[in-house]
Amino acid sequence: MLVDSSGSMKPLASPTATQLRFQNFLRMPVVNLSFRGSARARPSRLLIKASAARGAARALLRCDSPDCHTRCHTRSPVQRWPGTDGRSIVIAMILGMSTAAFTLLHVVISLIAIACGVVVAIGLWRAQRLPGWTAVFLVTTIATSVTGFFFHSKSFGAPHVVGVISLVILAITLIALYGYRLAGAWRWIYVAGALAAFYLNVFVAVVQAFQKLPFLRAFAPTGSEPPFAVAQLLVLAGFIALGVVAARRFHPGVPAPASG
Repeated sequence: MLVDSSGSMKPLASPTATQLRFQNFLRMPVVNLSFRGSARARPSRLLIKASAARGAARALLRCDSPDCHTRCHTRSPVQRWPGTDGRSIVIAMILGMSTAAFTLLHVVISLIAIACGVVVAIGLWRAQRLPGWTAVFLVTTIATSVTGFFFHSKSFGAPHVVGVISLVILAITLIALYGYRLAGAWRWIYVAGALAAFYLNVFVAVVQAFQKLPFLRAFAPTGSEPPFAVAQLLVLAGFIALGVVAARRFHPGVPAPASG
């Protein structure tokens, strides 16, 4: 098509490149500008490009485009929820804290519980109640088990089972200590419960040590090798022996028998 001097359009047999570009220009949609300068009425290439840009932005925020995995894992440094296949660009939060911060809090509480457990175990050996240390040990051990349930997990696994067992034991221990005040059989029930809760803390600590410490992980990469089993058996044997001795020696208000 060619525009003549009268403004009408006539077909051309063999249009030149310049004429073709001019024809394409004429076919472009017209954008009507209002007195405020906004584009409205008919769609234009500018509006189409703006719409495409908005769609791309929405896809980036949703992270659901076809190349999501490649783009997010190569360009975006933002952390993602574990187990979501990289389809989220928000940082994983637990109780208002990042996963790393919550993990650090959990570890600190568990270490305090273990340290207090050592003091309480020595007190049981010496027939001393140590009410302050005992209270801190019980509170931090409960907190360790409770906070363990807040970690993101796809299913109910072994850590959750250990947490439930620990909470049940701690409930019985609290009843024996504060409810029945170690009267009669509740004395040895308290001893068994306190040491069992302490043992579970140490059991989990050994598991974490073999998983996190390189020199221990070299001996048991999967946690099923003999060194890991031997370590756990030694810990269990030590707690059983301590429990037997403490149950015989722990009589609050009565002097501990002389050793040897």
